[in-house]
Amino acid sequence: MFALYNPYKPRDLSHYENFVGDHLTLQKSVEPVGLTPFSDRAMDRALHAVLLGMIRLTIPNLARNDGADSFQLGNPEVQDICKYILQRFSSVQNIDEHDEDFQKVSNKLQQFLDNWYQYREDSHRKGNDVFYLDDSQYDRFGRVTKKPRTLMTDFATKDVSDSEGFPKPTPGSLRDVETEAKMFYEG
Repeated sequence: MFALYNPYKPRDLSHYENFVGDHLTLQKSVEPVGLTPFSDRAMDRALHAVLLGMIRLTIPNLARNDGADSFQLGNPEVQDICKYILQRFSSVQNIDEHDEDFQKVSNKLQQFLDNWYQYREDSHRKGNDVFYLDDSQYDRFGRVTKKPRTLMTDFATKDVSDSEGFPKPTPGSLRDVETEAKMFYEG
């Protein structure tokens, strides 16, 4: 690790003046990793979010919020993203494409894409003109203008999913894949 401090700023200067103490307690500034990125729980909660994030960042016609409406199965760019995720999974887990876990992740990705396409088609059959990636449809005052059919929703509102599992509850951060536990003290 490399840190460059400015000796003219009071906070940085304290690092110079207390170098030994700061150096001995450096580990307290490093945040531990909370989970394995490809654990079953992490993939159940957030694999779709990683896939959609990569799709939105690399495929221009799917980047906008209404881009979910133009998704087609078999899109070669989407398939390339799935291959990239699978390659990353393979390298992290140190397995090859014949491994059972590799096949399970590959199936999860493909199933999400199939369900996305089917959900979009069902949305059109039900008379919805546009299908959105997320439910952030606000007016200029920050009020929700309508309740659109969406692919994702905030993880906190996970109980709004219909029987098809959509909109998918999606965490805002991949650090927290477990729900909060409430504790009560009786004394």
